[in-house]
Amino acid sequence: MHRLLQDHESGGHGMRTSDLSSLMGVKPPTVTAIVNILESCHLVERQPDSDDRRSVRIRLSPLGLKVARENRERAFVQISRLVRKLGLEESRSFVKSLKITADFLIRERAEHDSDREAGMPENNHG
Repeated sequence: MHRLLQDHESGGHGMRTSDLSSLMGVKPPTVTAIVNILESCHLVERQPDSDDRRSVRIRLSPLGLKVARENRERAFVQISRLVRKLGLEESRSFVKSLKITADFLIRERAEHDSDREAGMPENNHG
């Protein structure tokens, strides 16, 4: 929902399933399943894509917008509390560790995806 909130707040017109799947690093059917659940909870809406009649755009519904903003605010409060607890130096160290972890996971995923595309068997032994 975070990406959909960003799209809404930047004046976007919703996102295609393919855009969301690319951002999330998953296949479009996975996004479709998630969107189906969010739609059944009245958190997102599907609208025809004005640029491509075969496609739809996913947007936050008014309820989804409210929930996404509340979740973002709650996350900001929690992060602020964590920074106060850790202090400036430990917070910087924590952020540095998170960046290293994220970079590692991104590289691992890219290697896994390229191996899979090349038809190589999965190596689960690191």
